[in-house]
This record gives sequence, structure tokens and C-alpha cells, in this order.
Amino acid sequence: MAIQKLRIGDFRLAYQIHGSGPHHILWIHGYPLNADMWRPQVDAPPHIATHITPDLRGFGQSDGPAPPYHIDDFADDLIALLDHLQIQNPILAGLSMGGYIAFAFLRKYPHRASALILADTHPNTDPTEIHRARLQTAAKVHRTGIAPVVNPMLEKLLTPESLDNKPLVYTVRKIAERSSPNGIAGALHAMARRPDSNPTLQSLTIPTQIIVGEHDTITPPSLAQQMHNQIPNNLSTLTTIPQSAHLPNLENPQPFNQSITTFLNSL
Repeated sequence: MAIQKLRIGDFRLAYQIHGSGPHHILWIHGYPLNADMWRPQVDAPPHIATHITPDLRGFGQSDGPAPPYHIDDFADDLIALLDHLQIQNPILAGLSMGGYIAFAFLRKYPHRASALILADTHPNTDPTEIHRARLQTAAKVHRTGIAPVVNPMLEKLLTPESLDNKPLVYTVRKIAERSSPNGIAGALHAMARRPDSNPTLQSLTIPTQIIVGEHDTITPPSLAQQMHNQIPNNLSTLTTIPQSAHLPNLENPQPFNQSITTFLNSL
């Protein structure tokens, strides 16, 4: 489907809708990427879901209002989109920063999600050194552009084997390069200042699928296991995707998609 844009305040949010299945999934992309990272999911059969894939403010084809941003800003943008589309209770699916935004969404709008998918993310606040580094990088982006941020990220996002896969590296780099300096800086501010989401995790009342790449060093499987242990009433399932790091949906999409299909069939 063609890209559409929704005016929200002083910027336009770009989004697409794919498929027409009974489940509505709102896919929330990671940093420093955009909705194109979800192509292996929205194009995959069976088509049992309607996929909503926004580019977050400052990323992809969305406008980039001036930073700083707050993590709640992203959640408010998503609610505006859902209201515009008249979708009341989608499944939230967030990877990495997208997971942080999903937590913010659930804090502010606890009755607006029917289920949750958390991929390669965690509920904790940043340690002091990471908090400081994010703010320093945000300041650097306005001096040097986004290239010094994008290039080092690739080695963190992908396994060494995937780094030898030139088409995949090209795809990830091109997605990241469509970020605006305002988007990069704004997201870094938002992540650095996000609150502790452990209380949100511990109070979940909706089915939750946790997914993690086997070789993820940014949000390792141990953190995924900790999240799984904290969610009450056996509401969560945990799936580890082999041969992948921080982007298992791109590195090894077949088992990732199968885990999503199994989760949807369980609802």
C-alpha cells in the first residue's frame, strides 16, 4: 500500500497498512531505523493480520520536529494514528527502542492494547555511562550529521556472519540513512530520559510474546528471560531466534515470523 501521512501538531507522520487479516498489529521500529525494517514480516504469508507500520517522528518519511523528544511523545503519536484509523485495541509489537515506546504506550494508555510483542528490548533505565553517551551523541549529530552514528551501529545490530551478507548490510544501512538528524538526536534524548518500565512489565494483564536474538549483545537473552520471569500469571512466552543478534526479524525472519504466527493463533 502507498505511504500515507497524518498531520500531528507540527509534523506529518508517515505510515502504511499491509494485509487485511483479523488481527491488527502496530509495529514500532527500533533505533536508528524505520518501518522498512518490518518488510519480512508484513510480506510473509499466511496473511492473518493487518499490519500498521509507522515511521516514528524524525525517521524514514516522517517529518522530524526539533528535539528533544520524550518517550511519551512517540506513544502520543501512535495513539493519534490509531484514533485516525479507528483502531481501538491493536497488538503492540516493538523492537529495541520500539519496546521502550510500547512500555510508554501501556503506561499512558493501558486499555488500548490487546496483546504485546517485545523483541530485543528491556524495561530498565540507562546506566549513568550510557545515559551520558546518548546525550553526547545527540549533540554530536548536529555538528557532524548522522553517518558517524549509523556506521558503528551496524556491528552492534548484526552478527559477524550477517556482516558478511552484503545485501543485508546494505539494506540495514540504507534504512538507517533515511533518519534525520532531528530524529536521531530526539530519539537519543528520549531513550536517555525514559523511566523505569519494570512496574509496567509486572502489572501486565495482556498476552505477551518475548523474542530475542540468540547472539544479541545489546539486549541479551538473559534480559529477555528476566522480563519473562517478571510478567505475572503465565501471560508471557519466550522465544530465542538462532543465528541472529539485535535484528532477528531481518537476520533470521523465518523462525521470527513463525513465533509471531504461533502467538497470534494462541490469542
